[in-house]
Amino acid sequence: MDASGSRPAGLRGVRGRLGRIVLSALALGLLVAPSGANAQTERILLVGDSWLSQSCDDGVFDTALANKGFFQQSSVCAATTIPGSTAAQWASTNLGLITTELTSNPTVDIVHLSMGGNDAAIYAGQGQTPEQYVPIILADIQIVVDHILSIRPSARISIWPYDYTLVSNNLGIGYLAQELINLAALTPGFFVLNTAGVLHHTFGFPLGSPAFNPGDTPLPGSYPNYAPLLGGDPNQQADPVTFRDAVHPTEASYIALAEFGIDEFYASWIDAVCGNGIDDDGDGDIDYPDDAECTSLGDGSELADCQDGLDNDGDGDFDYPDDAGCSSPSDLTEVLDCSDGIDNDGDGYTDYGVGNDYGCSSLSDDSELDPANQCDDGIDNDGDGFFDADDPPCAVHGLGLQIEDPACQDGVDNDGDGFIDFDGAAMLNGGVPLAMADPHCSGPWRNTEVAQGGTSCGLGAELGLLIPMLMFFRRKFAL
Repeated sequence: MDASGSRPAGLRGVRGRLGRIVLSALALGLLVAPSGANAQTERILLVGDSWLSQSCDDGVFDTALANKGFFQQSSVCAATTIPGSTAAQWASTNLGLITTELTSNPTVDIVHLSMGGNDAAIYAGQGQTPEQYVPIILADIQIVVDHILSIRPSARISIWPYDYTLVSNNLGIGYLAQELINLAALTPGFFVLNTAGVLHHTFGFPLGSPAFNPGDTPLPGSYPNYAPLLGGDPNQQADPVTFRDAVHPTEASYIALAEFGIDEFYASWIDAVCGNGIDDDGDGDIDYPDDAECTSLGDGSELADCQDGLDNDGDGDFDYPDDAGCSSPSDLTEVLDCSDGIDNDGDGYTDYGVGNDYGCSSLSDDSELDPANQCDDGIDNDGDGFFDADDPPCAVHGLGLQIEDPACQDGVDNDGDGFIDFDGAAMLNGGVPLAMADPHCSGPWRNTEVAQGGTSCGLGAELGLLIPMLMFFRRKFAL
């Protein structure tokens, strides 16, 4: 939605944050901030239109976090909240902004979206109906969600369908909310923060017709059932007192919406086991990133996701073997291995596409291992005590080698020249060589003991070089 009177980016959040600091100090009777008070961790990235750019200007999400007791958590928003921006822009030209912010802020594991309102206004102005343009908006939002998850697979993403405004079609907001709910149900890690009617419930409408007080009307329904879909009084538009103009809430209203989001989702995502400073599973490691089973600060267990009893990806299934994304109980995430951002098989490569793991045939592949490749199948095929990336031929030549026991590391004199392997078969005999190393085995990865060009690894080539010298000495001594 279009913004009005937005301050320059350099001033974003100054007034709201400074006011919050001063008020907090007065309220607590503190003249000096406590130790560590400034060591905040960025957890929430805001992405979208003027509802979030104005929230960013006023430091709304940081205020709401502090109001809910999350003093050490903060939001990131300056580069990814743009007044007047559309879902179509975020799905195309603005994707790079999201990439930069996620890359620059590795502790962010929650992304809050606000987009689609400007698109709807444009399409409606062209005479299109919601049934015509909402699918287009949803397709763009899906692109944004998929992009975020491709960069940070452990992230949780939420989107709000706005709230009633002074000019809104409340049933239209309900239609968008329901379609977003349907979309999110198909994407693990994506949730709808249903805010339709929150401001009616929070502030009431003393001059409404009929009038009602705070709390008199219901909140909108919550995940996963979302009943009722519309909260407040769907037959009335917003109370003008709660809006700064026809379509933009006041700072207090934005804070109420952000606090609702914290109550609905963010509190449980932030205050998770993998960010609580405790060694919950007793393995000697604490929290993300030190505990290997923690995929993010918002991870709800220090156990591997596929055995922790939690539905970590929000797909309705949890743990091995019920969750299709779990290949075993020790699988770190419930997301398919070839799209979870983790090097699951420890070969130095990650996922399909960007990470180029040899064992991934697609993003929907649930194993980074390749049964057809001995260098990437998780098995010690040649019985030398090493497997895959740790086996010398695979380690030196790369996982594309396909076999763990090429001719130059199989313990066999393949060409019958009396020489064996690159090391005389020492590696396969407890470090003691069985013979001299084959001179044509330049390394353990070579799958032939024959010289380049087809010459045998025997002494034929070497003797060929010695024949002129032997003939000279023969003639000399014959005299």
